[in-house]
Amino acid sequence: MAESAEIGKKFVNLGHTATPERDAGIPQFQADVEDWAKRIEPIVDADVGPPRFLTRTLQRYIDDTRLYAASIRPGPETEYDRAAWADRVVAYGGAFAECPKVGVQWW
Repeated sequence: MAESAEIGKKFVNLGHTATPERDAGIPQFQADVEDWAKRIEPIVDADVGPPRFLTRTLQRYIDDTRLYAASIRPGPETEYDRAAWADRVVAYGGAFAECPKVGVQWW
């Protein structure tokens, strides 16, 4: 989760949407997200012990992150981009709230 947050921060810190720097960073952001997702998905799938709420929100976060990365394009941010990013942030809250309850500190 911390790695995913860093990937997102690195992308956002490139600048505002529709800037040349941000547009140029989209392919690397997409590649970073896919690399992260390929590594975290098996971990989530293998561990059936956590509460279902935690695994559902974590899976939602992974899916929302991948969907956002797959759909963004160079140029101005769309309403769909904003919605996908917001969904991702909301889903992050599940892990943020539940991980400490099962002894996992990552923040």
